[in-house]
Amino acid sequence: MVEELDNLLRTHAQANSIVEDDCFFGDNGQVHVALLRKTDGLVSLHYDVVELLEQGGLRLNDPQFAKDSFLPHSTVQSYKRLNKGDEVIFSALSIVDFFPR
Repeated sequence: MVEELDNLLRTHAQANSIVEDDCFFGDNGQVHVALLRKTDGLVSLHYDVVELLEQGGLRLNDPQFAKDSFLPHSTVQSYKRLNKGDEVIFSALSIVDFFPR
């Protein structure tokens, strides 16, 4: 799967976005995030990666937050954050499994 992702990303157009407003996620609004503009490049990257991972057996724990409901964001950290108007250029990809097994 790593090789397939590498091949996909090698030929993928660069994805850019702009930071828009702040928002709070989570059942109790406890997760502070900076929302990113849902640009065509970012949406395309999201769909392509999710679809490739699904072909490899991925089962999303929260599918209601993917594909058409994808809401690009960056978690606000106490030591660093993105600010409204910042340009974001996606040059790396990390995949985190919050629910292993």
